[in-house]
Amino acid sequence: MKKSLTLLGLFLCIQAYAGIGDTFNLVIDGNKEVTFKVTNDDEVQVGDGTNIAVANTISGYLTIPSSVVEKGVTYKVTAIGREAFKDCKSLEYVIIPNSVIEIGWGAFYGSGLTSITIPNSVKYLDDEVCCECSNLVSATIGDGVTSIGWSAFRLCSNLTQVNIGRNVKCIGGYSFAWCKLSDITIPNSVTEIGDYAFSGCKLTAIDIPDGVKRIGEFAFRSCTYLASVTIPNSVETICRGAFQYSKWDSNLPEGMNYAGLVAYKYKGTIPADDKIEIKEGTKGIGGDAFSNYNIYSKSNLTSITIPSSVISIAGQAFYGCSDLDSIDIPNSVTTIGADAFYGTKWYKNQADGIVYAGLVAYKYKGELPDNGIIELKEGTTGIAEEAFQNCSLMTSVIIPNGVKNIGAYAFDGCSGFASLTIPNSVESIGYFAFQHSPATHLTSVYVEWNTPILLDSSVFFDGNDSYRGQVTLYVPTGTKAAYENAQYWNEFKEIVEYSVNDIKAVSNYRHDTVNNTAVYSIDGKPMLGRSSGKLPKGLWIKGNKKVIVK
Repeated sequence: MKKSLTLLGLFLCIQAYAGIGDTFNLVIDGNKEVTFKVTNDDEVQVGDGTNIAVANTISGYLTIPSSVVEKGVTYKVTAIGREAFKDCKSLEYVIIPNSVIEIGWGAFYGSGLTSITIPNSVKYLDDEVCCECSNLVSATIGDGVTSIGWSAFRLCSNLTQVNIGRNVKCIGGYSFAWCKLSDITIPNSVTEIGDYAFSGCKLTAIDIPDGVKRIGEFAFRSCTYLASVTIPNSVETICRGAFQYSKWDSNLPEGMNYAGLVAYKYKGTIPADDKIEIKEGTKGIGGDAFSNYNIYSKSNLTSITIPSSVISIAGQAFYGCSDLDSIDIPNSVTTIGADAFYGTKWYKNQADGIVYAGLVAYKYKGELPDNGIIELKEGTTGIAEEAFQNCSLMTSVIIPNGVKNIGAYAFDGCSGFASLTIPNSVESIGYFAFQHSPATHLTSVYVEWNTPILLDSSVFFDGNDSYRGQVTLYVPTGTKAAYENAQYWNEFKEIVEYSVNDIKAVSNYRHDTVNNTAVYSIDGKPMLGRSSGKLPKGLWIKGNKKVIVK
């Protein structure tokens, strides 16, 4: 009997502990009831990830503790969950402890915060964290943050002071759009300024630090007081409308204007039948640079010479240049923006299939092949923005090693993928590159980087929220821990290690099609797309057999 009671007591003791995913409420900071969710054996987040953590009526100040005790168990507070304080209009200030590593989507969206300090412990700052906080006047972003999420401080209409941490690499799209910023210091760590990042701000001058490579679409658009802009030689891409409606842009002289090493914009009318020669040493051609829809110019361009120093051609650079039929794109170009050559004779004269601009897969023209498989040719160095957008019948794409950039929206709407392999040569993936509808067939993504690259939250997106949680991520052997600690990569359903060269003996086998089994390239990389249907010409692995497709 005594033994039975002992076992029962042990059972009741075990039951008393909260399990992962369980929630509980505690009164903290005197009289404020807050919800916590168990995320690990000894860790919790503020909020349950679906509802606000406190009543909307909470007012004044809140000090979040670094740890909490529930039923005798001590839990470390490591995250502020999704929408934890959304619409808490009377919440004026919150003290975030150094135990917090992550602040989730919309954590303070629409709240009454007047200032916020994000400690150095925070590594992950998700999208819309303080979006539409109209009372927010100042914000400090700690040194642990490497990427500021989309719309993090968008429409904070009274935000006048921001200190950005010294390790931020990417300022996400719309981060500070339509704030009241009149001055901002961008740290030297930043390599990318996202689309609309500072659009509508009150900035009068901006000094882009050396190290920035890309300035996104409309990044400083409608900064009407902006009269002084310094562009370093590190900048390769200035997207369309980056400084549109600023004093600096409107005061540019007529003729070809350079910003750093970027051919930024031709202002005025290009003479009929004129030929333009971009000067040696130029790194990029700006968005709308020669566009017939550039509000400052009229293009009669028929021919352009681009030097081999050019790396990037931004979106709509030659949009609507209907007479442009001669263009020689050097192999140095690895990045091409959306509709860069839309409406030109050059594009109209291209044959159906994959249209290449130099070594970049620029656009797919005409009908897809019956099997839905797209194979990029060896030597391809880039995939342009919107290159295969809305090719919903595409079932697979074979991306060769050597591709450096996958542009924004490159495969947006390609919902027929079942699997995807991204080679380790890829250095950057643009916004919404693999955005799909909720009906996507994608179940697995294979990556080959030993160190995870910076991933934007929009890359794998379904129109409402990320679908990463439905997809298995396969990573090289020995790298699982790195991906588990990398922002957005750690949100995949499961992370599994694999060896790209783990192939057993194969036997000779000839066949035109491969059905109902996994397919690999000859060096052991899992093939993209569905395992059924015809494969492109070449040598493949089906099971443990060689498959030669002629």
